[in-house]
Amino acid sequence: MKDLEKKLNKIADYLRNGAKIALICHMNPDGDTVGAALALYGALRIMGKEADVFCVDQLSERLRYLPFSDKFNIGRERKYDVSVAVDCGDAGRMGLFFELFSSAAVRLCIDHHHSNNLECDCALIDPSIASTSELVFSIIKKFPEACMTKDVASLLYAGILTDSGCFTYPAVTKRTHEIVAELYAYGIDAADIAYNVFKKTTIGAFNLANRVLSRARFFADGRIGVAVFFLKDFEETGVGPDVTEGLVNCVQNIGVVKVALALSEIDPLRFRVSIRTKEPISASKIAGVFGGGGHKLAAGCRIVGSIEEVLEKIVKAASDTL
Repeated sequence: MKDLEKKLNKIADYLRNGAKIALICHMNPDGDTVGAALALYGALRIMGKEADVFCVDQLSERLRYLPFSDKFNIGRERKYDVSVAVDCGDAGRMGLFFELFSSAAVRLCIDHHHSNNLECDCALIDPSIASTSELVFSIIKKFPEACMTKDVASLLYAGILTDSGCFTYPAVTKRTHEIVAELYAYGIDAADIAYNVFKKTTIGAFNLANRVLSRARFFADGRIGVAVFFLKDFEETGVGPDVTEGLVNCVQNIGVVKVALALSEIDPLRFRVSIRTKEPISASKIAGVFGGGGHKLAAGCRIVGSIEEVLEKIVKAASDTL
């Protein structure tokens, strides 16, 4: 705990002393990387800092509901005093923005992934917690009191809510709920955030889920479930790949399923894979076979090959963990 507190203070000092700060999210941005980065953006702006948020991918429709979402990916690349990898512990997950991260005078990392291997000047990593947004909360609390606004608190709540699986994952602790209780004091509309980030959908997204889930396949006596999203599915339903987030959970919720896989076609020979598992199976171990990573129960990777080849590879890797 003393080491964690020391790093919290060190990172807070770096951010207080920097004038130009780059906040970099991981590719395929989820609620935690976005919530944590935009919360830092809001707090740093209140302190008079020049802050920009970067990501190789754009926000999903659901996350565009969040405060400061219009500030996502609009900054111009320049020389920064401080760069921060937010919820991202791998150079590859920053894509082309890794060069921007590396070029800053001071490089920081705030993360909670087991698979973090990023080289930087100071890394605040705690794999025992449910979300990076919890760490960012602790950092912002070391800033002037005015930095914690309703918007900043709403972003932190969204990050915690999404990466904790609505407070259902094993990493959720008493401390998680204590932080959330404090966020409520800033007037956040928790119900509205949950509806927009988790539940709100469109007819196109509904139709996509309908067609993909209807042809889900199962292996290893039903313990491995697979849903595949093809490019034609997106074209014919009129929605983008961003709406696939969360649909893998529909497969995971089946009682007998231990490993749920969602394969999303990027092009005919490349697939993005989302992996969800149940204890004691490690999703990050499966993803690691293909150079990916993540959490124990939620991870991802990209695999090159035809659908038949990719399916064979990922099912084999999943089977090896059963």
